[in-house]
Amino acid sequence: MTGGIEWGPVAPELSKDAVAEIADALLPVHLWWAPVTKVVSDQLAVIERFVIEAALHLGEISSGDIAEVTGLPPDLAERVTARVAAAGALEPAATAPEGSAATASVYQPVRPAATEILSSAELREYHRAHLLLMYFPRTGDLVAFDTDSKGFDPSLIHRLTPAFDAPLPPETAGLPVGDFLQSKISAGTVVGLPDWVHSAESDAGDLPETCPAYRCRGYLKRDGKGPVLRLLDARRPDKYPLTLPSRIMAQATGLGAWFEAELAAFDTAFSCWGAPLPGPRLAPPAEGGVWECALPAGLTQAMIADELPVSRPLSLANHDQEITLRVPVRLSPADEAANALFAVDHAAATLLAEPPNQLAATKLAAATQAAADEYGHQPTEYDVVAELWRRRQFFQVYALRAVEDFSYD
Repeated sequence: MTGGIEWGPVAPELSKDAVAEIADALLPVHLWWAPVTKVVSDQLAVIERFVIEAALHLGEISSGDIAEVTGLPPDLAERVTARVAAAGALEPAATAPEGSAATASVYQPVRPAATEILSSAELREYHRAHLLLMYFPRTGDLVAFDTDSKGFDPSLIHRLTPAFDAPLPPETAGLPVGDFLQSKISAGTVVGLPDWVHSAESDAGDLPETCPAYRCRGYLKRDGKGPVLRLLDARRPDKYPLTLPSRIMAQATGLGAWFEAELAAFDTAFSCWGAPLPGPRLAPPAEGGVWECALPAGLTQAMIADELPVSRPLSLANHDQEITLRVPVRLSPADEAANALFAVDHAAATLLAEPPNQLAATKLAAATQAAADEYGHQPTEYDVVAELWRRRQFFQVYALRAVEDFSYD
């Protein structure tokens, strides 16, 4: 596929909330389970507050002390002190020798942590857990999925056949996963990160050198609301697409910036006809999904010469090696001379839409009147026939002129 801007006669149809069609894109995706530290917060219970305050006041306590003072069963007192210790408020001071009468563990306070827990009235426990992550190397976006929530299942991506394996960026490939993830967590750039994630674990291996790249299609929503992307199977593109959740993709700022940059290329849409930059301005759709632009006469003539029906919605595409965006464009005349050219084009396009065997002189008159109704300028029948002749539509010209030119009665 050659790169750059391309105009076409058949406009794509967009939904009302769309600004552009993603006709084709290549999206590298790395999906993996990463070990993380999970924090679980609970309201501080009365007995837990008592244990912490006793440790701060006495310097050392044992679960036996707690059982004796509170009347709790020894095994329950041991579990309570162990829970407070797991939250970081206590640390083991000593343990009675095995076989002695005193079997309770002895703890001493970790004063900064103990004070903070009392102040927040929350007891936090830390556990090892795993988080499902989707990394987009092309744009740098990292998306987390909480498997406890229902809905989209990212692991279904493994059912799709990728187009090829794409290299990860040199600055990312081979990095320790823990360091990579922790840097993203610290920067606050992990999309959808659950609030229970405390930090990344360091023993998660390294990022690969390559990852699968999938073909996808979809569209861009208006007002920066993100893309709607369907990942496709390379062998069966019409079956089993995986639609990425737009509510999450809208927060992937790298993807959004990529698509916005591709849209910005439409500012050069008329440069192939020598229009000085920035040229006529394409206005994105407010609703209805159709872009609009007013053309001066010179540019109108150049597009008509390239067989583009300017009076009909056109397709405008931006191609590169990784993505093709398409938008429908409705053109209008910017001056009186362009108005006359649009009228001729409208009449010619109306006639070409008719079955050739049904064309007659009456159709020609109706087409010129329809053009007058649309543009306030009625082209002559001669100008319309001349335009059809220029387009080498000889059978249509014969059908329209047959009665006048070849009637010998």
